[in-house]
Amino acid sequence: EERRDTLQDLALSVGATFITRESGTKLNETQMAHLGSAKSIECNKYTTVVVGGTSDYEKIEERIESLKN
Repeated sequence: EERRDTLQDLALSVGATFITRESGTKLNETQMAHLGSAKSIECNKYTTVVVGGTSDYEKIEERIESLKN
């Protein structure tokens, strides 16, 4: 569950579509638009930093509020 939440958050931060069996989107139907984008992404063993993700800020605010509750 925690891994799924992390992947959903990552998809949200870059404007990507989180594709799962439940989402109804089949992997072989995936388009470039489903992948999202960012200016840069830096990863190391402990952290991931996304800069300039093409995200929907309203959805991010909704996610933040849901985590606070």
